[in-house]
Amino acid sequence: MKQLVVMALAVLALAGCGVSEQDGAAEDALATRTDALCTTSTECWDGSVLSCQGATCTADAGSVTCDGVKQSCPQKGCIINGQFYYDGVTNPYNTCQYCSFARSRYGWTNKSDGFAGGGICKYNRYCGSGPCGGSACRTAEDCNGYCQNGQVVCPGIAAE
Repeated sequence: MKQLVVMALAVLALAGCGVSEQDGAAEDALATRTDALCTTSTECWDGSVLSCQGATCTADAGSVTCDGVKQSCPQKGCIINGQFYYDGVTNPYNTCQYCSFARSRYGWTNKSDGFAGGGICKYNRYCGSGPCGGSACRTAEDCNGYCQNGQVVCPGIAAE
């Protein structure tokens, strides 16, 4: 009987070896943390993908947020002649055209026909600013430019 008790104590001692109670708690905490991580992603307009991993994750059109850190897709725009322009920006060389991401990512889009902007008639001789800058004029109305098929039309000096 004495041998049986010694053998039982040896088995209990060996069973307790390996992982201490404290180590076991740390492993359980790590396993819980790993299980609680989430991953989210979203595809951007340019085909790139944003993704993140954390304890809290959200995604919406154009961004992902994990643990309060937000990543956003690049802003929409157009690449024209190697230059990037944000969506809605007017062509710096033609006020009757603008970047329209929805219509053309690689070229200017014509604005609707209509008023393009006014200018100042300097010295009753030439338009000093606006879309008709440099055109001949006698009044400010002569410097009002209009968009027609994507081009600025300047009335200039009215026929007498």
